[in-house]
Amino acid sequence: MVRKRKKEFELDIYKIFLIALVVAIILSIIGYLINQGFEISFSSPPEHNVTRIFNASDGVYYVGDIINVTLIINNYSDDRFSSIIEKLPEGAEVVDNKSLYFNESNRELRWAQLLYGDVSFPKTLSYLITFSENGSYTLSGNYSFAGGNDEIDSEFIVGNSTLTINPAPQPEVQEVCNGIDDDDDGETDEGTCNSNNESCLEVDGQWQCVCDESKLSLPDKPSIVGDCNGCVDINEIINFIKKWMRGEIGEQANLNQIVNGWLNESIACPRSTTSS
Repeated sequence: MVRKRKKEFELDIYKIFLIALVVAIILSIIGYLINQGFEISFSSPPEHNVTRIFNASDGVYYVGDIINVTLIINNYSDDRFSSIIEKLPEGAEVVDNKSLYFNESNRELRWAQLLYGDVSFPKTLSYLITFSENGSYTLSGNYSFAGGNDEIDSEFIVGNSTLTINPAPQPEVQEVCNGIDDDDDGETDEGTCNSNNESCLEVDGQWQCVCDESKLSLPDKPSIVGDCNGCVDINEIINFIKKWMRGEIGEQANLNQIVNGWLNESIACPRSTTSS
């Protein structure tokens, strides 16, 4: 029994020795590779691309808006050269190309840089564009990186690419006295005159608010009867009575009530006004 346990203990020691030997060999190999200039990384390399971003957080753009386009450049540490070509659609107008070169004939924005010295990444470029017509527009571009192993990596720019340009918002249109339906609501010159018994009419070729006879002497609205001066004078009361006598206004009780109201209420003009 003692002999069996001794044998098992010797086997365990042997296994531990073998494991330690394998680990030592692996560490020696890694050390050799590092001394030979090999880089060993157990993490993923940084993403190698150029990303396009538009400035509006809500993605809503209108005709005439100045749109800031940002290009974010990510590169590998051993890249030696980088270049970008950004193709603009027809209808895009460059407001400011900033550090990019704009070739108007082929509608391209270009940028290139040697990656020597103190160059930090990610690097950010930007330019400003605008559109004079609404519609859908697509930007396209590509980038190239030249690495230390003389390989050239060329890919399409990723990120935002399509812009939807909406018609410019129209300011609220105010109706004015001009014989035109300015606010396109089916009514012309409504609300353009301050007094209820004025109308917007053309007088001697000029549109203006004038006293409208068709709105005078309305028995159910004595406050808007008269010559648009804000009060009812004796002449207007007499004219109203004449219209009643011609049968253009209702019953006698109605007449008495209205005239008496004018004479007793503050709407009546001073009694110094005489009739004609």
